[in-house]
Amino acid sequence: MRGFTVYAAASVALLGALVTHAALERRQLYPTMVHLWTSKVSVLALGNVALVGLVLFGVALRAAFLGTLRDSEHNDVRDALPFIIGDVLLAMTIFRGEFTSRFAAMLVAVVFLRVFHTVVRLRTDFLSQSSDTTLLRLARLATLLALLLAADVAMFGAAASSLLLAGPSVMLLFAFEAMMLACSVLATSAHFVINCVEMVHQRPVVAAVLG
Repeated sequence: MRGFTVYAAASVALLGALVTHAALERRQLYPTMVHLWTSKVSVLALGNVALVGLVLFGVALRAAFLGTLRDSEHNDVRDALPFIIGDVLLAMTIFRGEFTSRFAAMLVAVVFLRVFHTVVRLRTDFLSQSSDTTLLRLARLATLLALLLAADVAMFGAAASSLLLAGPSVMLLFAFEAMMLACSVLATSAHFVINCVEMVHQRPVVAAVLG
């Protein structure tokens, strides 16, 4: 985590230096903004800071809804990452002719969502085998499942809208990916609901035995 902190600070410092240099050189807001948006170095720096922000958002989201990840969850996510990143690199190779900032942002969003879908599935499996699950944990997990489904639907809507307006394009890939992620989170949600029903029926029995 310390290494990421240093990386994040360096990224923000680099972007600040580029913005300061552009402002001193152009001296007006509009020319400065145009320079930052058209300069490849500035776009890369902006994208890098946006990526850092996304990672920080993911850490906050994980802390708010999942708490600390267990060692097995860390290992499973680490094992899944090469396959997720490999799929992204394959998509970049196939559609390199359509590579734009929007395409790159969508790819990053897919990686982000697939990682969280994996973590949520693992946590749901763990809670189904845990005997000390609290109502707060269940509520937090249910909220996260709803947020992930909303994100999947939003991505599908954005991709479908682009396809309707511009015709067949790389957005077809993202529409399919969003649909697959939505099916995945619905399956996890069904598993979660079944687990909750089983807990409700099992707790009176456990209480009677202990009583």
